[in-house]
Amino acid sequence: MKLRIKDNSLRVRLDRKDLAELLAGGQIESRLAFGPTPAQQFTYAVELTQDTAGAPRADYRDGRIVVSIGDAAARAWSDGDQVGFEVQQPTEAGTVRLLVEKDFSCIERPADQAEDDAWAFPNPATHHSQAQ
Repeated sequence: MKLRIKDNSLRVRLDRKDLAELLAGGQIESRLAFGPTPAQQFTYAVELTQDTAGAPRADYRDGRIVVSIGDAAARAWSDGDQVGFEVQQPTEAGTVRLLVEKDFSCIERPADQAEDDAWAFPNPATHHSQAQ
């Protein structure tokens, strides 16, 4: 799972393994440890909900960024061609732009970094150009 934060924008990218684990277990989590205690760790998670609207939502709670997605929406997304979700989420401090996307393989990744794409979704741009 990859995370990008810029100002009031949050983008989460899930590869095939991440998405499979999310659908099987209902939640995935990543942690950046600056030290051994929870207070020294930055944690972010994606979890499934029973929300029928299905649109993703981001929250900051208990020192964690948590992105929630409706279970049915996540399953349809996993099985389909949809790249992801984009939501403008109103907050008390303004608006957070939230993107949840499939992580596609890099078109021009250096050979020594190929393992970074091991679980990536096939890049539609590469697939399209090969089909022509």
